[in-house]
Amino acid sequence: MKNTGILLIISFLFFLSGCNKFPWIKEGECDYCYSEKPGTVAVRLNFSRQYDDESEIYYTVYQGKAFGSAIVLEGKTSYSYLDIYMEPDKSYTIVAEYFKFNKTYYVINECTTKIKYLRSVCDDPCYYVFDTQCDLELKIL
Repeated sequence: MKNTGILLIISFLFFLSGCNKFPWIKEGECDYCYSEKPGTVAVRLNFSRQYDDESEIYYTVYQGKAFGSAIVLEGKTSYSYLDIYMEPDKSYTIVAEYFKFNKTYYVINECTTKIKYLRSVCDDPCYYVFDTQCDLELKIL
């Protein structure tokens, strides 16, 4: 009997928490939902940029772990962000190379963009894409 009471209380609390079963999806974010499962998704790489800094940031995208996996993309940018396309549900490691004060600094981050099929969150069932940002900002300077 005691277990039944606890189960009823927990069920009631879930009911009070609202209809949104997926708290990472905010109101109006169904723009990230697709009727067909996407083969690639846009991922934003965020870099450290200062207004007076004109140096370029070199980046390398590995499919899997850094330095031991295949390089799928590399380049340089002078912007604070860059949108690239990656396959969802695969792990990528991005290495950003900063040149500051005659030294080289590396920022390494593993990013995995995920897709989940949702039946009841948006108006129609859809594939929801999340974890679409990768932080490559240099924090020490």
